[in-house]
Amino acid sequence: MDTALVIPMDRRRRAGVPLLLLAMALTPFGDGFARVAAASGSPLLVTAVRYLGAGGIGLAVAWFLSRPVHVPRHDRAGIVVRTVLMMGAMTLLVEALSLVPLATATGGFLVAPVMATVLAALVLRERFGPKRWVGTALALAGAVLIARPRLDVPADHLLGAGAAILGGVLLAVWLVATRLAASADEGRPIVDPLSTLVVQSLLGSALLLPLALYLDGAENAARIVPWPMLPLGLVTAACHFLTVSAYARSEASLLSPLLYANLAFAVPVGLLWFGEWPDPASLLGFGAIAAGGLLGLQPERRSPSSVALSPPLPNDADGGATGAQTG
Repeated sequence: MDTALVIPMDRRRRAGVPLLLLAMALTPFGDGFARVAAASGSPLLVTAVRYLGAGGIGLAVAWFLSRPVHVPRHDRAGIVVRTVLMMGAMTLLVEALSLVPLATATGGFLVAPVMATVLAALVLRERFGPKRWVGTALALAGAVLIARPRLDVPADHLLGAGAAILGGVLLAVWLVATRLAASADEGRPIVDPLSTLVVQSLLGSALLLPLALYLDGAENAARIVPWPMLPLGLVTAACHFLTVSAYARSEASLLSPLLYANLAFAVPVGLLWFGEWPDPASLLGFGAIAAGGLLGLQPERRSPSSVALSPPLPNDADGGATGAQTG
């Protein structure tokens, strides 16, 4: 194969990287608004209202752009499963945010990249070598340095950390399921990020809202509408769209280490918003996260035969759905 053809291929494989980094920069703001909302309602209610706002915003954008909202007939069961996974993960994260500091909740939640890397190898058969494994390990070490789980803490803190970790496991399954859907249908992606945002958000809200209203009452729901529901919905919509777009464009094992960038943004937001000061161990963790993410981005050494036999990405196909719909 002509070497000149390999460089654009590598660039296309990394097309999701800036999208995911932007999502990670915005995520702590959404978590901050969720933490504020959790003071007035249960995690179930906050998650339901969060995604009701996000789905409404996505629907308004689709109407403004004259973009149809649709789900392929053969993926309807899949989107229900992915919605349940996302709602479970986000509800557990809000529970963690109500019990522990922002950085601690984020650190526990970020078991997701490790789980996603392993699942990508087992389920998607994605190729990744020592560099990505080392990058993931470095990023995980950085997350541990920042979160620093301890046993000599109150029960509420242990419950919060446990909720964050379990939520991270569900998020990992959702990330790999999203990538799997994007790679289905004979190599052509079936994931339209805007449609996915609208359908998953409104469906998830519809699943959670009746139970949330029953447990919390309409009065508590009214306390977080329109504030902080509106900014929470805006940030959630943006992050959801960017994450789905990223995983539709790049391999899950490539993107997974970059999820740890969430921590690098979460601590400054916690500092400025909630007065949570980082310490030297946290700063060391930031360095490990940055090193792990950059190492994971480096291409692995490949033999000429493996390059020649590598199949094109779904987005390389002429007229691929994601490329045509998201630009």
